[in-house]
Amino acid sequence: MKFMERHRNEPFFCYLPANAAHAPYHVPDSYRNPYTGIPQVPNPNFYGMITNLDENIGRLMEKLQQWGLAENTILIFTTDNGTSYGVGVEVGKDGFQNGKGFNAGMRGVKASPYEGGHRTPFFIRYPAGQVAAGREVTQLTSCMDVMPTLLELCGVIPKPSIAFDGNSLVPLLKGNVRQWPARTVIVDTQREDFLEKWKQSAVMTDRWRLINGKELYDMRSDPGQTRDIAARFPDTLQVLQQQYEQWWADVSRHKDEYVRIPLGDKENPVALTSHDVHPDTKAMPALEPGDDPERQRALYGGLDGRRAAGRNLPGDASAVAR
Repeated sequence: MKFMERHRNEPFFCYLPANAAHAPYHVPDSYRNPYTGIPQVPNPNFYGMITNLDENIGRLMEKLQQWGLAENTILIFTTDNGTSYGVGVEVGKDGFQNGKGFNAGMRGVKASPYEGGHRTPFFIRYPAGQVAAGREVTQLTSCMDVMPTLLELCGVIPKPSIAFDGNSLVPLLKGNVRQWPARTVIVDTQREDFLEKWKQSAVMTDRWRLINGKELYDMRSDPGQTRDIAARFPDTLQVLQQQYEQWWADVSRHKDEYVRIPLGDKENPVALTSHDVHPDTKAMPALEPGDDPERQRALYGGLDGRRAAGRNLPGDASAVAR
């Protein structure tokens, strides 16, 4: 907020990624206590972190009001994936939860190709830009739409040579469109050294979801994705598979090349921890929820933290930043 206050008299961009709600789920008692002892709450700390985040969004709104910026500031709230601990821990292999928590009736959680893994909220507020309050956009949208949307809201005309994968959502936000063009959006999660075709993938239209290239769901009649109807609609299955093939041909052009990520420079130094370390061997995986405290201390202790913890981790793999 200090950054925004310093720049309140000029245009500014502030990207504010919060760790809440996320492991290791540390939150003051005042936020956890309201959810403790409630049978339907799988993790009081997780829900307490959401309450804390909600409170701080309120603080941000109050500051924007005080600075006279609330009307002419584009404010967006969104998340990067579906819930990780908002539903019961015992989510079965079929993606259905055990009844605890809240997941809006969606199947799957974070990293799942089902709706609960990747469908996220996206709230945008911009009164001066005639973005109407309370409007619900029901058409299929994507994170790829954010850049062209912001450019249009800010009156920035991109170079004709730039080809965006997404579309500006301004007509939908302002309610100036009666018929939105049909589109297909494809998402997947890889987290592998090299891309794997069809891995944890969803091919999406306004009506259909093709999961992992095999399962087909009609979102109009079955938003919870409980009935695989691929055998009943072979033509639809084939069309969506072909659309995936076209997408894959585009995104996989460099799939056999190992992508190294440059980190930092003099103006933007980067501090490395080993929370998501990339080891020489998979004998030393990244930190996972439920790891024993000793291993957590070792991994959080740095790239060579295993020696600081007084023991070797599995495989005693040497960690390298790639």
